[in-house]
Amino acid sequence: MAAIDAGLARVEGQCRGLRRMVEERRGCEEILQQLVAARNALDRIGCDLLVCNLEGALEGEPLTEAGRRRVEAAVGAVMRLR
Repeated sequence: MAAIDAGLARVEGQCRGLRRMVEERRGCEEILQQLVAARNALDRIGCDLLVCNLEGALEGEPLTEAGRRRVEAAVGAVMRLR
């Protein structure tokens, strides 16, 4: 969960930066680029949360690295559907 907390802290900083960019009337393209970066970071955090939840659902056993990659790929595919 430390990685998730760190990711959320990064997104929080990105959001403060976005607000500052809007206040400074920076270019739309520049703001949109940062907005996409923040959204991608949130998607990654969502994926990490789902993987963590799935690991817990699998009798508390941590996944192997190969198993984790398969779960992450599946979660990524589901998230792209939205």
